[in-house]
Amino acid sequence: MTTFVVPWPTVKLAELRTHRTIYQTESEEFNIATNERTIAMNANSSRAIPLERQIKQVEEHPFEPMWTLNQSGMSGKLASDLTAEKASQQWHSARAFALTRVKALLDLGIHKQDAALLLNPFSWTTCILSADQDRWEHFFSLRCNPNVYPAVRIIAKEMEQLFIRSTPEPLSEIHIAFEEEAKTVVNAALESGEITPQEYKEKKKYYTMAVSMSMCAMISYDTQERSESLTKHVERAKKLLTEGHWSTAEHQFIPVHHDNTNLIFKGWKSLREVMTDHQSFSKDFLTIFNF
Repeated sequence: MTTFVVPWPTVKLAELRTHRTIYQTESEEFNIATNERTIAMNANSSRAIPLERQIKQVEEHPFEPMWTLNQSGMSGKLASDLTAEKASQQWHSARAFALTRVKALLDLGIHKQDAALLLNPFSWTTCILSADQDRWEHFFSLRCNPNVYPAVRIIAKEMEQLFIRSTPEPLSEIHIAFEEEAKTVVNAALESGEITPQEYKEKKKYYTMAVSMSMCAMISYDTQERSESLTKHVERAKKLLTEGHWSTAEHQFIPVHHDNTNLIFKGWKSLREVMTDHQSFSKDFLTIFNF
């Protein structure tokens, strides 16, 4: 299993979501997709991030296309430097105008969930993506293709290089997003007396997974750096479970030591799958929430 935290052009998120494990039905129920080529995904939300911060990002670090020339088909050749410079001038002008209109909407008292929509063409979205080797290799074969949208291809190729250079750890007890950060929170809770040595011994794994869930949810606010107590993280994870935000439980995995063709990721079962199956592991996990 490998987890990435990666910036993605907001206007190209639809392409990334084609790899998503979860889809939403018209009745707003969430189901696991049957497509075997899937990737678990969470991303930040313009509805959760302060609009002032979004404006600053667009002003200082905007997304800009790699300009290509018009021709038949889905892709075009890169434009010359002179043409690209002129295209950039038009893009910068559009961005400046969008920023003025966003601020005008704010002056009218419009909520950020509406005003922020004008920033989408110029903004980035931070995504958490988890998958096994087969899924990542399939992802790279699609998104590193020369015919892919250039900005997306550059990101995918950088991800591929990081994937190739990384050294997978041997199959361990769990794989979770933000593992080192989560362990730091749990260890600090032991040192401060927030949890007892007995709780640490018996429930360390479950606390660590709960913190990971919480930190995956914090991506909505575009931050994981905020320092919070174990209690705060557990409270957030409990709220996520009780309110049905289970996608944050798709980046924590336990190994499955038998062949099971029903698993989304061969050899691994996500916390969400474990909870859905009502296994003994999930019952132990729920004890930290006093369920």
